[in-house]
Amino acid sequence: MARHPEKHQYALELSRDAEVNVGTIYAVLARLEQQGLVSSTVEGIDPIAEGRPARRYYLLTAEGLAAAREEIRKTQRLMTLGGRINA
Repeated sequence: MARHPEKHQYALELSRDAEVNVGTIYAVLARLEQQGLVSSTVEGIDPIAEGRPARRYYLLTAEGLAAAREEIRKTQRLMTLGGRINA
């Protein structure tokens, strides 16, 4: 999600990108939504006409994007520090 913060993504797509079980993704997304870091909407389709259930799309909120960017910065700092220690 942090790679494409403006793109609405559904859980199966996120699970493939993260290489994580879709059940795990649903649990994580539910917690993130409760914390206000992610918002979700259900697509407006006719499930009978489409032959599938409507998808729930997720999007990082402004707070979620800020949190994701901070976690990326922390990880990059740790990786840089780890490289210095192993050198």
